[in-house]
Amino acid sequence: MTFFTIHIAADIEHGEKGFEIVEKYATTDAERATCVRIVREATMMRRLYLDGVYRTFIEKGQAAKKLAA
Repeated sequence: MTFFTIHIAADIEHGEKGFEIVEKYATTDAERATCVRIVREATMMRRLYLDGVYRTFIEKGQAAKKLAA
């Protein structure tokens, strides 16, 4: 939980910096579209990673508790 608490504020700041970079360097529609595609892909990768963390540490822990009961 500490990880997520700390990173909430950092993610807001990082997101703003990302927009500034895109506005400065992605000067064509094609470049902006590429940036959006890459962010979508990265977001999906992060989501899959967090889903894996959840399955490994939460679901398995809950299943083990049920078996022990």
